[in-house]
Amino acid sequence: MRALVLNHCAYNKGDRAVLTFVVRELARNGVDHVDVSMNEPRFWRVEDLQHGASVTVLPFGWNVSRLHGPMRLWSAVRWRAHRRVAYPALKRRLLSGGPPRLGGAVLCHPAVRRALDACDLAVVTGGHHVTTLLGEDAVVPQLYNMGLALLARRPLLLWSQSIGPLAFGDPSDHRLTEHILRAASATYPRDAPSYTEAIRLGVDPERVHLTPESVIGLDDAVDERLPPLAREPVVGISVYNKRRTPDELRRYVEALACLVDHILSLGLTPRFHPMEMKGCNDDRWLISAVLEAATRGRSCDVVDADLTTLDHLREVAACRFYVGHKTHSVIFALVAATPLVAIAYHPKTRDFMWQYGLEHLCLDEDDADGPALVDTFERLRGGDVERLSSDIAARGSELGATVRRDFADMLGSVAGGDPAPTPSRAGQGGACPAPK
Repeated sequence: MRALVLNHCAYNKGDRAVLTFVVRELARNGVDHVDVSMNEPRFWRVEDLQHGASVTVLPFGWNVSRLHGPMRLWSAVRWRAHRRVAYPALKRRLLSGGPPRLGGAVLCHPAVRRALDACDLAVVTGGHHVTTLLGEDAVVPQLYNMGLALLARRPLLLWSQSIGPLAFGDPSDHRLTEHILRAASATYPRDAPSYTEAIRLGVDPERVHLTPESVIGLDDAVDERLPPLAREPVVGISVYNKRRTPDELRRYVEALACLVDHILSLGLTPRFHPMEMKGCNDDRWLISAVLEAATRGRSCDVVDADLTTLDHLREVAACRFYVGHKTHSVIFALVAATPLVAIAYHPKTRDFMWQYGLEHLCLDEDDADGPALVDTFERLRGGDVERLSSDIAARGSELGATVRRDFADMLGSVAGGDPAPTPSRAGQGGACPAPK
């Protein structure tokens, strides 16, 4: 069996962890070859993706690469032309009610077209792809790539997705997004609000199955989880590099600097883990700004290397505590059973913490000033951290087994293997039961 994986973001370490899970589970479930379509193939070595299946790395089907240097202007011109010509052509083709077909003004990278012709199914890698946060009216490569799979008449599986927010100015773009979701063979939201949003958009409830976040399924790959007090006196930290106004940036840096100074005053060492690869959307400049603002920033550590997923998990598992802002930094800490404080920039983070019974240790980012971060960290540190870590590990083992089983069920539902999830496991109460 051959599979095409769509929409991988190659420079984000969380997305790289998701891809590690997806490729590993495809191989475990009988897929011999995996084509992976990604935004920046230069960030991957194929040998790092060998988990039991042969792998080919491809660009996005959205037939425009972002070029750099002197070619940057030409890249921008082509990008705009794609948005104004190819995307509307795909939209018309999908919404016309006629037979699906590729060709004409619907552009597709030749390598991806060949992969679509050869594959048995297309899997949208886990993440946050169906949203207008990525671009106005969701006119973005991610939705386009999904549409290409539908035009090629391949089963489209939306795996472990966050869906929304969705705010449209153009009704036809709204209809296109609804059409893609409704036409997918299966949709697996990874948080309860996304499940609700999928149903609201008219997706058949029989095709919607709530599942845990993909990376939780890597819990069986963590070699060792020591009790927290037996670990190094280190507090791991991740930052979130996103667009901010100068005032927002100043307040964010000051809040984290306040937390860093507090951690150092306790005799603990802050250790920052970049969540982006060097060379694209790098967050190391933001880490440097926090260290410069902290009174004793030079006493902090930064893990500067671009670690593999499993090495990154081992790093987090060596920390006594964690403070995570990027979504997958929170997930890494949960997988490593490292007691943590989570900063939520989207409801999905609070939902993940709720699944572990840790919502009291989650702060919305708008409320995460310096004193609030310190107070929440002290709430964490003042509890029974040994028991907390043990409970996280036990819950993670349960959810990890569930996410691996859900992935196998999803493949079986379109490959003629095992049946799709039974009604008792589908919907909001199945894959992610309330925390114990």
